[in-house]
Amino acid sequence: MTEAMICPGSEKTEVIILTLSFAEASLTVTPVGEDIHILFSGGDRPHIGCTVMAVPRGSLTGDGSISVTSSVMNLTGHKDEAVCRELAEAWCRKTGSVTVCTGGFHVDNITAEQIGELMEAIGQIVHR
Repeated sequence: MTEAMICPGSEKTEVIILTLSFAEASLTVTPVGEDIHILFSGGDRPHIGCTVMAVPRGSLTGDGSISVTSSVMNLTGHKDEAVCRELAEAWCRKTGSVTVCTGGFHVDNITAEQIGELMEAIGQIVHR
């Protein structure tokens, strides 16, 4: 698994490959001015199943931390929101930049254990 983090203002697109026991997924992280776009794709049939836009804001706790307000658009019947939301919100918190994550991952007959493995790999990227 490759890890990376994009900083606001960088003009470099970074590709992160997640090698899972049952498939491969990729994150293409592209700066767009001061904002960030993440394309999440993988499995047997990559697709656009969800788009999440995360917008940074001051926390309501008043402690100066960054919170996030997100908007979600799902393609009917798709379950890609969990990954797209996790990616968009984590990148947004870390960078303070508006972050959009778009994408989808599909493996026929995916198991709960495989979904857990994918989410664990995503967690390792965003929570380091």
